[in-house]
Amino acid sequence: MGDALKAVPPALTEPLIAREFIAALPPSTPVVLSNSMPIRDVDAFASHGHPLRVFTNRGVNGIDGITSTALGVAAGTGRPTALLVGDVALLHDLSGWLIARRHHLSLTVVVVNNDGGGIFHFLPVASRTPHFEALFGTPHGVDLAHVASLAGATLHRPAELADFGRTVATCLEGGLHLIEVRTSRAQNVDEHRALFAKLAEAVP
Repeated sequence: MGDALKAVPPALTEPLIAREFIAALPPSTPVVLSNSMPIRDVDAFASHGHPLRVFTNRGVNGIDGITSTALGVAAGTGRPTALLVGDVALLHDLSGWLIARRHHLSLTVVVVNNDGGGIFHFLPVASRTPHFEALFGTPHGVDLAHVASLAGATLHRPAELADFGRTVATCLEGGLHLIEVRTSRAQNVDEHRALFAKLAEAVP
């Protein structure tokens, strides 16, 4: 798995975001993984040499209340908490950011912003209807800086892989942070397929 990931150029691809996010966490960090692609990518591509406290929550639509769940973990553990979430799930729980502002909780949110529902590009429907983008891709076009402003969070937009890991580690020292990483939904499918093909080749 490690060799396959190293074959990918050191851009901020979604598999690398998942791997570097986990690698940057101090031991025993409470970490919340959103449904859809984040939890799948961490399961497939990430590892950590020390125990982490991992939480997840599946709402009625799969992505309801993810930020609020992470805030509950931060309040319950009393420790700076990390959340890996997609942009659609983030926007599904804007009210959670108001709670964060009111209670001064320490939460570092890494949001993968591919302007829509990236997981649906892996399904056959992606190539079988001209209405895919409107009904499944659901691009929102929202500048996520407004989310950070709503909560008084510090916004970070690391452009390189090395900067991303350092940013996560620094943010976990405390406070409310939103780390936005922009990716491409269509390219993400190609990246996953290329990685899994290399993994299949590596297995005797």
